Amino acid sequence: MLAHGGPAALASPIAVELEVSEERDHRVAAVTISDHGLPFDPIAALAVPRSAPTCLAEAKPGGLGLPMIRKFSDRLQYRYDQGRNRFTFAVKWRDDER
Repeated sequence: MLAHGGPAALASPIAVELEVSEERDHRVAAVTISDHGLPFDPIAALAVPRSAPTCLAEAKPGGLGLPMIRKFSDRLQYRYDQGRNRFTFAVKWRDDER
């Protein structure tokens, strides 16, 4: 569900691109997500503090996507270009790390 970004984001499709490449001694998988929403830099966005629930019934959805992407990505890049947010996150691995 698209909850942020304004009317332009709701009226335009979101693009998702996946690129897998090789760099020196490792491979890289990069995902780029772009939309026509209001400018929003997910790299500079402040983390929203969350209290840990004491049981599953108290858990509330939302707010974990950016922290997970930040934690597990090797590279993050954001730019606002031609009216579109473009956010790329990438992970790298070596074939011998299986």
